[in-house]
Parts: sequence; structure tokens; C-alpha cells
Amino acid sequence: MNTMHRLILYPRNPTGQLPATRAVGRVLAELPNLVRDAVAGAMGPSRGITGRGPGWLARAADVRIEGIDRSAPDRPAFLLSAPPLGEAAPDQFSQRTLFPELSPNRDDTGLDVLNNTLRSLFHPEMGHPPLSLGLMRRLLRLTNALAATSELKGFALDTPKRGGRPLSMVNSDLIEVVRMQLEERTETTLVEFIGSIDRLELDAGQFRVTSDRNERIWCDWEHRGFKSLHLLWGCRVRIRGAGHFSSTGKLRRVTVERLSPLRPEEAKLFEMALNL
Repeated sequence: MNTMHRLILYPRNPTGQLPATRAVGRVLAELPNLVRDAVAGAMGPSRGITGRGPGWLARAADVRIEGIDRSAPDRPAFLLSAPPLGEAAPDQFSQRTLFPELSPNRDDTGLDVLNNTLRSLFHPEMGHPPLSLGLMRRLLRLTNALAATSELKGFALDTPKRGGRPLSMVNSDLIEVVRMQLEERTETTLVEFIGSIDRLELDAGQFRVTSDRNERIWCDWEHRGFKSLHLLWGCRVRIRGAGHFSSTGKLRRVTVERLSPLRPEEAKLFEMALNL
């Protein structure tokens, strides 16, 4: 038996009507994916789901609209249903291997899991599981739907098991928090690119390169010839090293392993300076 939930909408300028279809439709379209990523993320980072995932995960994210609640004209709500996890994933519960960190009751739904996970952004002390990278990236897709120009200010899930706890509203402020947290998570991989040196920070051992793709990239280079870099000011160089990327895919910084000017005359001059 499916459990009923409410998706409460917060119009930016309440008129008693639903906000524009584009914003509301975007939220409704992403909701099953948000549930899916929340459930998958609750399993722990070592057991993440890739690709389409197993059938039980799709069943857990089977969110359906059952009606519209207009009892509060300024905050209309969609009535939603979702299957209990014990019905969606009976084998996982029978083996007691599902969600070791979250340990939900078999009567919980994917919407309960999503609501608890979102609450971790507001109340980390409550011990709810942190947001997975998949869920954080999914939330960023709602940036335009909840932007200042949108008729939809935000939304919140009201689940039967919420009790007296406050609602956790998803709005542009929360999206920005998610964006900042993603920026703090870095991944490292080997990179190579060409650009021009346009800034030196001698005391910090850093320099900045504007790449041929017009990206401004800060570079760290622990080399005895660092102070000779002024000879290459404005020159095109090839950089090779460890690139530090944010989880959103932005190249934040490079630890340089090799630096070489492209023009032979500049390369010769730089090599002479390094040998002084």
C-alpha cells in the first residue's frame, strides 16, 4: 500500500494559483530522480549506484501524483504516493543489507529518505546521511526553476513521519549551499594545456595562466627556477601536471610537473635562466 505525502509549493507572489508550469514541471520531473539518488546515496559511498541501477531502486522512486491540495491557497500542494521500501526492495530488507547508514524502517518510502537527507543540510546534528554527489548535482538542475525570476520560490516535502519537525524548504539559498559544498570537493587527474602567463605571485609560489580556451587557471610550481618565470610573461607555454577539479567539473588549480615555452627562442632563454 502506497503512503501519501505532500509536495508543498511556495509561490514567489502568492495569488492562490499554481506557479508557472515550467518551474513546477521541472520540479515534478526531477522529483523521482531526487528520490532515486537519495535512496542510492543512503547506501553509502562504497555502494553507489551507476547507470540505470537495479529494478528495486526504480520501484522505490515510483512517485505518483494523486491530487492537489488547495486548503492553503498561498501554499498549494501536490498529493504524492510512493511505495514502502519493504515492498519496493523485499530482497534487500530480508538480507538486512539495505541502507546500513540510514537504516530506515521497511514502512518508510523513498520520499521519507529524501526528506531526511535534505534535512541534513539544515540540521547536520540530527545524524541524517549527508547528500551524495549524485543528489547534489541533481539539485543544481533546479537552479533556474527556483531562480529570482521564477514564480516558484521553493518547495518542501511534508511526510506523514515528519511529526512536529519543521519543513525543509528547497529554495535558491539551499541550492547555493549545495553549489558551495560541491566546490569544496575536489578530484585530481593529470592535465595538459597551453596558455599565457599573465600573473605571478612570487611569495606564494603561484602563477596564473590564461589558457587558449580563455580559462584563468592558478598553478603551483615548486621549482628553484620559479623566479625566472618573469622572463616568460605573456609568452605561450605548455603546462603539464596534476589538475585539481571541483565536483562540478571546474579546474580549480594545477600542481605543475612540467613547464615548457612553445617558441624555441623563449625556451632557450628560459633554460639559460634556470641554469644560472
